[in-house]
Amino acid sequence: MNFRIEINADGADVRGVSGEISGTLVEREKQLRDLFRVAEAAALEHSLRLDQPEVPRPQCCGRPMNKKRLRSRQLLAPTGVVTWDRRVYQCPQCDRQLIPLDDVLGVPRGQLSPRLANLGMDFVQVESYEQAVEKLKRQHGVSVATRSLVNLAGQIGPATQAFLRDHQSQHWPSGPIDRLYVGCDGVMTCTNEVGKDGRLKWREVKVGCCFWYDASGHTHKRIFGRIEAAADFGATLRRWADQCGLASAKEVVFIGDGAEWIWNIANRHFNDKRTTWVLDWYHLVEHLWETGRALHPDDRVEQVRQVAEWKRILRYDGGIRLWRRLQELQVSTEQGTTGREAIESLLGYLKPRLDQTDYPTYRQRDMAIGSGAVESTAKQLVVQRAKGPGMHWTAEGLEVVLALRSISLNRDWDAFWKTNPQRAAA
Repeated sequence: MNFRIEINADGADVRGVSGEISGTLVEREKQLRDLFRVAEAAALEHSLRLDQPEVPRPQCCGRPMNKKRLRSRQLLAPTGVVTWDRRVYQCPQCDRQLIPLDDVLGVPRGQLSPRLANLGMDFVQVESYEQAVEKLKRQHGVSVATRSLVNLAGQIGPATQAFLRDHQSQHWPSGPIDRLYVGCDGVMTCTNEVGKDGRLKWREVKVGCCFWYDASGHTHKRIFGRIEAAADFGATLRRWADQCGLASAKEVVFIGDGAEWIWNIANRHFNDKRTTWVLDWYHLVEHLWETGRALHPDDRVEQVRQVAEWKRILRYDGGIRLWRRLQELQVSTEQGTTGREAIESLLGYLKPRLDQTDYPTYRQRDMAIGSGAVESTAKQLVVQRAKGPGMHWTAEGLEVVLALRSISLNRDWDAFWKTNPQRAAA
């Protein structure tokens, strides 16, 4: 069966597109998709050529610019290549040239249309550039070079960071919240840098997370990731917390594992009377298991019994009571043994963090005591995208992908692309 699509603009026939639709259901679906792609490309190209808005003559050096020749412009869109002409203006004084129609239409400076750029980066923030190219070809029938997507990511990189810094999302709290949770973590990623030993270097991606519950009990979470020094990251995390309602929150809970840089951030940016520090329960329990295995290396049953006892003390009596119990056990354990060293190591880990281990009070106040939200953020944001087999990154390339992924996970994707980042980055 032959199908024909007639394109009509303002009562005038523009073009007819026809094609044979037959065969299996799969074949018919593909034939129809291809037919509509041709029709869409024709309609887009016709509108760009003949429906150009009036543009005031630009001025330069205090004088109107002169009209010059028409210049052709070509873009690759999801429907294929589209071409149209625009008027060039030139300053008679300094010879500067402008194409004001491009500004009015929001035409990007690259070779990919805004919609194709959106689709390509949406794939890139989930999987590799090569896989993104394959998906564009398979799902949209358009061939894009891998290098074009890499260049596009580099082009819009500054716009992604500016958006994360400045955008006032509709998902920010609309009013005061009862409790704001703030947390951060680090994930090591492989870079393109080569060390003195000839191996690729690893750098830490720092991940920040702010989350809260609304009146209906629904969780709201905002995340980001950066490759930067802890001091700079702390300032960024504080800014995000401010946007999430830190100033008006009735109380703040800062959760982290035992990394020193995390608690330096807490001490500098989250240290007022409203804020409670919580040492992540699960990281502490991991240390308990390490000590239990060292004390009873050949007795799994005793390991389980010992750790269960410590967890009960920790849960119902808190970290200070556990500290005292470990001191008693230290005295009764033979010096120089692996078990004694493990106990001393655990005591050393606990000592500076005892004020973060009042778990009975935390539970009584219905606080989260684990950094599950932060851990899941690190996994979603970094591990799933940046730590695949054989992956290694430039710092700039990873920052762009992390920013795009943050924007997507924060449900701000459409808002970001409405800013026309291809032009904003120019």
